[in-house]
Amino acid sequence: MDCMAVLHTRKHLFFLFTKSTPKEEAELRFCQLTREYQALQRAYALLQEQVGGTLDAEREARVIILTAISFISEIFEKTEQILNNRRHLYRLKTREQLQADLLRCQAKIEDLEKALVEKGQDSKWVEEKQLLIRTNQELLEKIYRMEQEENQLKNEMQDAKDQNELLEFRVLELEVRDSLCCKLSNGSEIMFEPKLKFL
Repeated sequence: MDCMAVLHTRKHLFFLFTKSTPKEEAELRFCQLTREYQALQRAYALLQEQVGGTLDAEREARVIILTAISFISEIFEKTEQILNNRRHLYRLKTREQLQADLLRCQAKIEDLEKALVEKGQDSKWVEEKQLLIRTNQELLEKIYRMEQEENQLKNEMQDAKDQNELLEFRVLELEVRDSLCCKLSNGSEIMFEPKLKFL
């Protein structure tokens, strides 16, 4: 392979990598370049075998390898530079977009304030409305707490009512037991034990 063919291959490779490509595509092209370079090496080795002159072939192969390495390094530097430029442009675009959104929001706020002033209502009306909203929220929370306390009191009341009924039943049981204790005519005493027992 002569020098013109090598230069032509370099120009072709440089053209492929000078385009602004994403990182994945750059890696894909690098693999393609590596395969092409290896094919060139094999073709060059075959050519040298046919022509002869192994010493010159080795020297030229070293030159080609060094040239290819420097060329690939240059391509990677350019690719990295292109990617950095793209990221920088994206950040600038995002910043400009945020600034435009901010300006739009500020203009909308000014329009709303003007509309309120024209209707005879200023920012105090908005503050009063916010105060009323906060007060309503506090009242809702207070009502919720009171409902919780009411439910708790109802449960305690039911427990007390159940306890009262239990005590009344116990008193009734004691009265029945006392009434069943009687004396026989001969002076002996008969005691009837109730069958109901409580814990």
